[in-house]
Formats: sequence, C-alpha cells, structure tokens
Amino acid sequence: MKTKELRIGNYLHDRNGRLCKVTELNETDFKACALKEAITSLPHKPITLTVERLIKAGVVVRISEISKCGHAYIGLLSLWIDNGKIYYSLINRLVRIETVHQLQNLYYELTGEELEIKL
Repeated sequence: MKTKELRIGNYLHDRNGRLCKVTELNETDFKACALKEAITSLPHKPITLTVERLIKAGVVVRISEISKCGHAYIGLLSLWIDNGKIYYSLINRLVRIETVHQLQNLYYELTGEELEIKL
C-alpha cells in the first residue's frame, strides 16, 4: 500500500488485525492509530471491502439470489456487485473497489464529504 493512496480518516488494519485510522500523512509516511488502544504496530494493511462489510455498515445492498449480481447505494454513489466483487461505473466501464479506503476516497471525491463506516 502506497502513502499516496491514503487520506486522513482512512481505515486500515495493523499486522495484528486491529482497526486503525490514519491521523497524519505526508509524502513518504503516515501515522494510523488503533481506535481502541493507544499503541499500534506496523506495517498496516488495507481492509478488504466485502458485501458483508457494506451490509454491516448499514449500506442498502440488493443482490439477486439467482445471478449473484446486484447493487449497493451509499447516498448518490451507486455500486455494482458481481459475485462478491464490488465496482463503480466510470465512463462506460466498471472499476473494481477492493478496499475500504478506496471506497472512502471515491466517496470523498464525488461528494466532498467524509464517509464514516462502522466496521
């Protein structure tokens, strides 16, 4: 994971699986503090975005039992779900979103608002 992919407020996991939030960021490094503990360890890992995490976060998800495809909606952001993989549409093509911080960044770029996700 590269520092340029991150923004302050993005969620990550540390190597022990603890939930962390990016609090400081510069061109070469970042600081992400564990949310329930004072100390965190490195390196950090992105949190995989799954349909289950979207549902747990309170996102409306509709998936066909037959085709395993569907949609999820976060405000005006519409996501396409195909066999557990999550995409958004960008000028006639689907772009895969694999991590929670990618979703947070996309939402911010589109709305100018932070996306708080209950993990």
